[in-house]
Amino acid sequence: MNIVSVTQLEKDTILVCYDNMVKVVNLQGKLKSSKRQASELHFDFSINCIVCLTDSVLAFHKHGMQGRSFKSNEVTQEIQDRTRIFKLVGSDRIITVQSSPAEPPDTNQFSAANGNGSAAAASGGASASSSGGALASIESDSIVGGVNLYILAGHEAMQL
Repeated sequence: MNIVSVTQLEKDTILVCYDNMVKVVNLQGKLKSSKRQASELHFDFSINCIVCLTDSVLAFHKHGMQGRSFKSNEVTQEIQDRTRIFKLVGSDRIITVQSSPAEPPDTNQFSAANGNGSAAAASGGASASSSGGALASIESDSIVGGVNLYILAGHEAMQL
């Protein structure tokens, strides 16, 4: 078991993230059952880091991230681009993500979202979608060898 994160959500509720799972448990480690929210979220990738939001969780992996709703376990937003490597660089108030080319820079660019949260990619194989918040991009390809910064607007990390 590869523990990624342990976060106290409420006085008697803890979120545990490991491998490709996020579980909401009580202080005794038992799944916290609730009709209002899922107690387990499964992802199709190994989670590198996680950000807890009030109604969902953002799970980051090497080539992007995926948001899932606590209420319905549905995907709320997703970024995936196998030509880039993503890294969460800030989540105190504004969630900021850095991406860099998986290989030396060429013409691959990830183009960012408009106000409805959808995004398009100029390179093949990249995708981004969102049903909650928008994705803003600060592109700096000519300055720092293809490194981009993304601000996930409309989301604030849970203040614990």
